[in-house]
Amino acid sequence: MRGDRSHVIAIVKTRDGTLPLLFVDGPARGGIMREQVALVRHIAGQGYSPSQQMKLTESIGRFCDWMQLAEPGTVPTPETLPVILRRFLVARYEGTVQRDGFDPTGLFWKPAKAQTVEMDRRHLNKLSDFVAREFGYFPLNPDTRIEGYHQGREAVREVEMVLSSRRQQLDFLGHVAHKRAPRPLRAIGPVSHRRPQREDDGHAFPLERLGDLIANEPSVVKRMIFIELAFGGPRISEALNHFVTDVLPGTHRPKLFPDDQPSDLPLVVLADPVASVFTDTLQFSTEDRRQYLRRRFDMLPRPDRPRRGDPLHAGWKGMLYDNTNLLVSQVYWSHPEWARTYWRLYSELLEIRRSVPKGVRESHPYLYINDSLRRPEFGQPIKIHAIEKAFVRACERIGLEPYRGKVSLHGLRHAYKRQLRMLGLKSSTRQRCMHHVSPDSQDIYDKAAAADINAALQAVRGANGQP
Repeated sequence: MRGDRSHVIAIVKTRDGTLPLLFVDGPARGGIMREQVALVRHIAGQGYSPSQQMKLTESIGRFCDWMQLAEPGTVPTPETLPVILRRFLVARYEGTVQRDGFDPTGLFWKPAKAQTVEMDRRHLNKLSDFVAREFGYFPLNPDTRIEGYHQGREAVREVEMVLSSRRQQLDFLGHVAHKRAPRPLRAIGPVSHRRPQREDDGHAFPLERLGDLIANEPSVVKRMIFIELAFGGPRISEALNHFVTDVLPGTHRPKLFPDDQPSDLPLVVLADPVASVFTDTLQFSTEDRRQYLRRRFDMLPRPDRPRRGDPLHAGWKGMLYDNTNLLVSQVYWSHPEWARTYWRLYSELLEIRRSVPKGVRESHPYLYINDSLRRPEFGQPIKIHAIEKAFVRACERIGLEPYRGKVSLHGLRHAYKRQLRMLGLKSSTRQRCMHHVSPDSQDIYDKAAAADINAALQAVRGANGQP
C-alpha cells in the first residue's frame, strides 16, 4: 500500500520472549521511543500476548506518522492536542485520500473500521496513563472532551494524552514543555509469559434446573433469550443486539461462513452491532450497522447509547469472529433439541411481530421485543433490566433464590461452558464456541473451522446418546 511512514517497528528477542520496539523520526533526530519500550515490557509482564503488544505499538506508530507527516508544523499544547487527536481519529475512520485520488498528507490511509479506530484511541489512552504514572509526564485535564469521531455521531469521549519535555531521546510529543514535578521511576519487571488461567465452572447455573427455568417463563421472547444464553453461550448484551434477520435457517450457514456446512439447526448470527456489514439481507454491501441504523431508522446502535440514562443501552465486549470480513460469528448449539425449540419460538415471535402496530414495527430492526400486549412498550426493543426482572421472577417460581451463589443471568453462559466441558470438547474448541478473544486462539494456523466445530459437537452429542 502506498504511503509514507515516520516509524519503524523492530522485533527484538530477549531471554524472556520478544518485544516490538518503535523507532520514530522527529524534527531534530530519530530514535527509539523509550516510553513505548517501557510500556510493552510492562504489559508483557501483565500477560499481554506478542500480538497485543504489536497492535499497541502500531497504534502509537500511526499517531507519530500523523504528527510528523500530516501536521508537521503543529505545536501541540494542552488546549490543542484534543483537536489534533480528533483529526487523527477522523482520518483513520474516513481515510485520507480525497475523491480525486490526491492525499495532501501523503499517508494514503484507507478507511478503517470503527472498532479499529476505537482500538487506536484506547491504545493511546493506555500510553498516556502509563507514562503519566511512571515518568511523571503532564497529562491533559481529565475533564477535557473531544467530539466523537464517528460520522453523524454526537457522542463525546474523554481523552487523556501525554505531554513531555524530555529530549534525551525522541519522547512522545516531547517538544511540548509541560511536565509535572519529577518523581523516582519504579522498576518495571522483566517480560513474562501469560499464566494459564484456571478453568472454573463454579458460577454455572444448575444444569438440572435449566428446563424448569425456561418452562416457567411465560414470555416467548424471554424463553428464547434463556435458551440462547444457556445452550448457545452469548452474553445477554450480545443477544440484545440481534436484528430480526440474524436468525436464519441452518441451510444458510455456508453463505455467511464459507468453511461451514448446511445444518438442520437454526443459524443465530452474532454480528458486531456497530461495524458489521451484514445488515438486513444476505446481499452484503460496504454499509456497516451504524450507518444502516442511521439511514434506515435514524437511531444509534445499542452500544453507542449512553451507558447511564438510556435503558436501551446494550454493550458489546468484543469477540473472536468466525468471519472477519463481515465481523460475524455464530451460536454453536450445545443441545440440538433446545436449538429446535428456539426455532419454533422464533416462528411464534414472527407471528407476534405481525400484531405490532406498523409504525412501531418499522421503527427498529431488533429481534427481541417487548411481547406483552398489555404493555405500552409492546413491539419496542426489550430492555436489559426487563430480562433481569423476568429472570428473578422465573427463579422464584421454581424455588431458587436469584443472584445467590450460581443463580444469575450470566450463570447461564457459565452453564453453557460447563456443558461443553461435559461433552468432552478440547479447550481450544470451547474457546471458539464461546468466542473468547485469547492469545491461545489467535494463531491463524491453528484456527478451527466452523464446520469442524459443529461436526465435533454433533459427534460428541451422538457419543453421549443425544439425538
